Amino acid sequence: MEKDSPFSSTGRRCIVTLMCIFVTAFVYAQQQKISVSIKELPLKEAISQIAEKALMNVAYSKEFVDTSRKVSLEVKDTDVSKALTLLLKGTNIGFRFLDDSILFYNKEYQNKTEPVDSQGEKKELYVKGKVTDENAEPIIGATVSVKGSTTGTITDINGQYSIKVPYGSTLRYSYVGYREESVIAKATAVNVVMKENAVSLEDVVVVGYGVQKKVNVTGAVSMVKAEAIENRPITNVTTGLQGLLPGVSIVSSSGQPGAVPSINIRGTGTINSSTAPLILIDGVAGGDINLLNPSDIESVSVLKDAASSAIYGARASDGVVLVTTKRGKAGKVEVSYNGYLGIQSLWRNFDFYSPEEYMQLRREAKAHDKGIIDAREISIAEALEDEVMQRVWASGKFIDWEKEMFRNAIYHNHDVSVRGGTEKIKVSAGANYFDQQGMVVTGSGYQKFSLRLNLDFEIAKWISFGINSSYAMTKQDREDGNFNDFITSSPLAEIYDADGKYTKYINSEGNYNPLYRAEHYGREVTRDNYRLNFFMDVKPFKGFNYRLNTSVYNQTSEDGSYKDSQYPGGGGTAVLDESRTQNWLVEN
Repeated sequence: MEKDSPFSSTGRRCIVTLMCIFVTAFVYAQQQKISVSIKELPLKEAISQIAEKALMNVAYSKEFVDTSRKVSLEVKDTDVSKALTLLLKGTNIGFRFLDDSILFYNKEYQNKTEPVDSQGEKKELYVKGKVTDENAEPIIGATVSVKGSTTGTITDINGQYSIKVPYGSTLRYSYVGYREESVIAKATAVNVVMKENAVSLEDVVVVGYGVQKKVNVTGAVSMVKAEAIENRPITNVTTGLQGLLPGVSIVSSSGQPGAVPSINIRGTGTINSSTAPLILIDGVAGGDINLLNPSDIESVSVLKDAASSAIYGARASDGVVLVTTKRGKAGKVEVSYNGYLGIQSLWRNFDFYSPEEYMQLRREAKAHDKGIIDAREISIAEALEDEVMQRVWASGKFIDWEKEMFRNAIYHNHDVSVRGGTEKIKVSAGANYFDQQGMVVTGSGYQKFSLRLNLDFEIAKWISFGINSSYAMTKQDREDGNFNDFITSSPLAEIYDADGKYTKYINSEGNYNPLYRAEHYGREVTRDNYRLNFFMDVKPFKGFNYRLNTSVYNQTSEDGSYKDSQYPGGGGTAVLDESRTQNWLVEN
């Protein structure tokens, strides 16, 4: 009788499946396609570039692998394995893949017979070394363990360790907040540099003075990244946020060019005071989010509950909006331009009465006044009682006030940005110009010009400072009157004289021509804003950070309007209102 297998058929299938997954993942790591251009760089930097593109770690022993020699490589869409083979051609350095790591070794030493004792068993090595971070600072309390065993130790106050391990075993180095490193134990001295396990922007949101994992604050915080708004044809940042933030109400109060929507986070809690949230731009309170160039924004976070915004006190009673602008990065300077041109048009028509309907309404009104049941007994001349309206009715040249009032409006936007720098100095600069015609034919439009410059300086590893500066200038033209004056006007009207100019009156009854009135009125609202922010970070030792933050914000606004001498009902007047605001802030 055959002995039953210790594994059921289901168990065997699971084992086969896991082996297939492991082999697939292993092969995928080697067959990833990468493109690199390396010219006369130290081998250490070259393999770091390749590993970074392949999303893998690097491990080697400096005692046996010479990483100072200069190498060059130019490949495009090439397997990681093939790229490394070309890079190391002509050297005595080999490599192999282990989990998510690339292990480099000396071929000459690797080919030697592994040391054994008199009984033929592998000898043990007494390995010692130092564990540091990317800034060469020792990592205290890092765990050093042997894979597949319970043997292990931790680093001391200087980041040093020592451990006795079997020759050829795998040493694992781990520490909270850092990526795990692995090294094959074939040398007595192994120094390891650990890299921080940085969480991507997709997994964190800005909250107060720091960040939290998005999964932990989903209900209290909403975040929008740059990609969601920078490609939208929008006039301001607030408009670009509409529909992207759950639980946040953004409502446009007017269709005028340059009109700013209102932001409401916690509903309306008062009828007398403002419910606008507290806005912080790069950590500084105050300022106008709508004067920012949407292309300069890295992310926008909204703190909706009391817990997440508690550090701001009473100012945050209506929520907090945190805006982070883009900063320069070390590397090649990047210059970019983004522009677009568009046309705005009315997407639906008002339900105006037709000339025939207008005539019938006047007939019924006259019949009602005379006590006549059948309005058809009222003649056209009696119903209109106006020479101009009778003439227009007879000619059939009626006025479509919607067509006279609106036009297809052109708008265009232009962005230019420069970002780059070195490890010590990083720069991000940008300029933006936006121009929008109003759809109302007279006295409507909006223009904005803005500049931004962000600088970061690293004096030493423990001290750095930066400057955020911005300037914005806006001009808004506002039309006279309101749409009610247009849509309630009679379609039986004459609005142009023999020279093609607007008439003062549209009929013999003395009703003003709203287009004539708008032509003799002007209103212009301009604003100049600048902000200068200086901050300094001091980190004398790990776990301690002191920040000094200072800023000055200045805004000048002018609202000027006039009515010339031809303005109906009395003109020859002008009004100019000016206001200045300046805020200083010092935080530490």
